[in-house]
Amino acid sequence: MKSDQQVDLLESLLNQMTRGILYIDHNGIITVANPAAADLLGKERDELLGRHYAKIFEENFFGFSLNGVLEGIDNPLVTDISFQSKTLEIEPTQVAEDGKFRLIILIRNVSHLRRLENVASRKNRLEDLGELASVIGYELRNPLGGIKGFASLLARELEQDPKLKPLADNIVKGTNDLNEILTKLLDYSHPHPLKMSEEDIPNLIREVITLMESDEAVKAKSTIIYEGPPEGVKAEVDAASIRSVLMNLILNASQAFKEKGTITVRLQEKNDDIQIEVQDDGPGIPPDIFKKIFRPFFSTKTGGSGFGLAESRRIIDSHHGTITVDSTPGQGATFTFTIPRKHEG
Repeated sequence: MKSDQQVDLLESLLNQMTRGILYIDHNGIITVANPAAADLLGKERDELLGRHYAKIFEENFFGFSLNGVLEGIDNPLVTDISFQSKTLEIEPTQVAEDGKFRLIILIRNVSHLRRLENVASRKNRLEDLGELASVIGYELRNPLGGIKGFASLLARELEQDPKLKPLADNIVKGTNDLNEILTKLLDYSHPHPLKMSEEDIPNLIREVITLMESDEAVKAKSTIIYEGPPEGVKAEVDAASIRSVLMNLILNASQAFKEKGTITVRLQEKNDDIQIEVQDDGPGIPPDIFKKIFRPFFSTKTGGSGFGLAESRRIIDSHHGTITVDSTPGQGATFTFTIPRKHEG
């Protein structure tokens, strides 16, 4: 009886754990799988218990060779895997007894934690950039003002000289361009505080689409479609900032079209998050620029400042979200950003 009570207690503890746990015996059979493990792995417990791991998971599904562990060849460390839009922390423990090896796997959803870690890391880099930007802005703004003033006077003096006046005008334009870049750099590195409010996201998206369709240049090259719930999807956001992100992504997609194309803005609910995709059927993005695309000053457009996507990522980071891009050359691009419904801090 005492043994039965201990078994019941152990079963109760496993069932209440928020961390998933799997136990795989030396024959590769899963003999323990608590409800949390089944939920995190997108399975029913009946699909896991009593079955050989190879009939359910690929050999390296957990980031290491399951067979290698059970053969005593590998002794893996804690690792993260991506699964169904989640980041799962996998903590394996190899158990040796009588020359045979078993495996305990602890599973934890660390998506939010990793997201915050990434935001904190980028925030530290942003603070360093802010200090640098302040110094650069102070050191350059005064000389630029002097150059612009002198060039403006020179342009007026050369009003009757058609050969030299354009040169002076170009100096004025150049100083204006540099000043605009400095302003964007300072704004990027010293962002304004968020003004959070609960918003109806479908309504916010339709407002942006209506605004972008009023732009003749965008309308001439793009058909913009909304896919998602008509209303009722609420989230705490800085509405102006999220509008800015959507406008930038739609404008970039439109400018990428060689001929008229279609832009689809898609809204989906993902548990405690909302996910918005901006997909186009344009020329796509070359793989070699994927890692650079969100960097400040990086642009593939002539005359582009390279702050649009960098600012968009900063905004999504400040919402404790993530933004990614997926593209196949010749088949368009999809920018996806995910933010929590409730903003914490």
